[in-house]
Amino acid sequence: MAAHVAGATTIVAVDVDAGRIELARDLGATHLVNPDQVEDLTGALRAVDERGLEYVLDTSGRAENLDAGVGALAPLGRFGFVAFHEGAGAMIDAGRLTLGQSLQGIIQGDAVSSLLINDLAQLYRAGRFPIDRLLSFYDFADINTAFEDAGSGRVTKAILRFTSPG
Repeated sequence: MAAHVAGATTIVAVDVDAGRIELARDLGATHLVNPDQVEDLTGALRAVDERGLEYVLDTSGRAENLDAGVGALAPLGRFGFVAFHEGAGAMIDAGRLTLGQSLQGIIQGDAVSSLLINDLAQLYRAGRFPIDRLLSFYDFADINTAFEDAGSGRVTKAILRFTSPG
């Protein structure tokens, strides 16, 4: 969705969940890849553009996605990641970045929050950033279900609702 709003013309969505893949298509993805349905994820990504991809953004934190994403980069391409954590086992041989590619960790969108929130709100009001399609709401009493659904990938963003007593 953000890549589409930013004007990207080639947007590749990678996911194992058919519902999320279809949502990605609805929100602007031009190419869809389910890693469970391809033998070689790097090859599937490079098939989109044989030169390689200029940008790869990983939000999964899966070690195999780091390897596939770096392998799919074009010369001078950039790989951004937001979810790798200690113990994920994600490692890269620095020799794979010899064509000027780079890795960048991203926190909170690498943005100035006060500007970004305003911009996103304006895009949402204009119908160009339908973030509500990513949200699922839960009453606070259903907090365990919200965590389970978010952890399993059944929902993209679980939001808890608090109700006031009385």
